[in-house]
Amino acid sequence: MSWGYFLDLELTLPTADWDALQRTTSVDLSSQWWGFEEAGLEHTFGNAGFENAMFKKVFGFWTHGESCVKQVVEDGEQTSVKLILHLDKSGDTQVAGTFAAMVEAAAKVGGTGRIRLVNDGSYSGEDGVEVAIDDGRLVRSRIDGSNEIADQLGAAVYPEMAEEIERYLSPETKKREAAAKKKSAAKTKPAAKKKSAAKKKSAAKKKPAAKKQPAAKKQPAAKKSAAKKPAAKKKPAAKQPAAKGKKKR
Repeated sequence: MSWGYFLDLELTLPTADWDALQRTTSVDLSSQWWGFEEAGLEHTFGNAGFENAMFKKVFGFWTHGESCVKQVVEDGEQTSVKLILHLDKSGDTQVAGTFAAMVEAAAKVGGTGRIRLVNDGSYSGEDGVEVAIDDGRLVRSRIDGSNEIADQLGAAVYPEMAEEIERYLSPETKKREAAAKKKSAAKTKPAAKKKSAAKKKSAAKKKPAAKKQPAAKKQPAAKKSAAKKPAAKKKPAAKQPAAKGKKKR
């Protein structure tokens, strides 16, 4: 699983030394330069392939406003440099060594400022470290409670996301959401009643119809015919003897 730290660099150095310092590399950077307790973090943000890359080249990888804050302001004899990056473990953490070497070089010419690495909240380990220039010396300290700092740096690097979060948390947005919820709840209640009435109607339809009383059984046809008296038989007519014919003479 990937995780990340914000790199936050602020330096002010003599303008006369600015051009020369941009050729700084991290070839001679100490392996324990940051002051992390975890050796793995020292390696992750140390030299891992960029030892010979000059600060000018690495600094040029980023453009202000494109997921970073990058500013260089020349004001007479002083030049101020500001850089905020989000370094993901699976990406470009190794460039941190080049910026660390730049802080060390600036301290040697009377520069002021500091660099820090702040846990973005995704790593279960250390909150972060800070290396500050104090009268030409490098002073290291550990960061405790990085969440608030990470929120500030995240808002600077990802302003669109910060604006979206701010809109979401604004009182106006909360009022609109509350009103929408009430309206939705009001619509839902009558629907529930209708549904209940429909259930009752459906239950009434499902009641079994009342059983019809069986019709009286009809008397069989045989019994009806037996009840009728048989018709009286007609006596055969008496046969008349045929008339005898006259005898022939």
